[in-house]
Amino acid sequence: MIINLRQICFLLTLSIQLNRFIILDNDILDYYCQIIDSFINILYSIIQSDNKINNKLSHSLIGTIIPNLYTMTLSKQLEKYIQNKHIISLILKLTNFENDEIQLNAFKILSSITTEQETKNIDTSDNIADLFIKFLNKVIDDSNQTLRFYNLLRCLKHLIQYDQIKDELTKQNGLPLIIRCATDIKFKPLQVQQPALEILFALTFNKEAYQQLVVALVDDLDFVLSRFLFFLIIRQDSF
Repeated sequence: MIINLRQICFLLTLSIQLNRFIILDNDILDYYCQIIDSFINILYSIIQSDNKINNKLSHSLIGTIIPNLYTMTLSKQLEKYIQNKHIISLILKLTNFENDEIQLNAFKILSSITTEQETKNIDTSDNIADLFIKFLNKVIDDSNQTLRFYNLLRCLKHLIQYDQIKDELTKQNGLPLIIRCATDIKFKPLQVQQPALEILFALTFNKEAYQQLVVALVDDLDFVLSRFLFFLIIRQDSF
């Protein structure tokens, strides 16, 4: 049953994964909103269950639902709908599950639906940094995990705006990984290098990270500047 549900969810969210700027017409939007409501109701039922932590079926259901719930946040229309459901407290409870995949996807959802003040109130910055470093290392060279790689960088780009995340990413030696994303020519400029450069730029507002970046990027300065100018030109053309 779980396998069939995963396959159905994958097919339902595939178009959003491939094109997050897609505009859903009203009928399709309503259909997705009903799915979101069902997902949220299931999650509430699991959280309120007495044996939620040890129940393998519950873990499997959560493991199926939350990555697809995150995928729906890639659509601006659905992201707004999910934000209006006020589920931050629910998703925060999922971060307590002792399962890296569940925790990571919960944090990815939070990165999309929380405001700056709400993010500041999330006292799990060390865990967030650890999970993102762990999973970026896992997928960075895996050609079968390309979309996940892009989405991880997208989420981290949002979360890195907050000081506690900057601190933890720096403390946990995450900078070399982000520098590689920004400077390795095998990565796509828009999907990988641009968000990585934006993450590095945000990190320059952290004193320790800034000092590390000055040393680490001195040999790649010309490349970084050329990439930065390239993205400035692209952004100018979009105005």
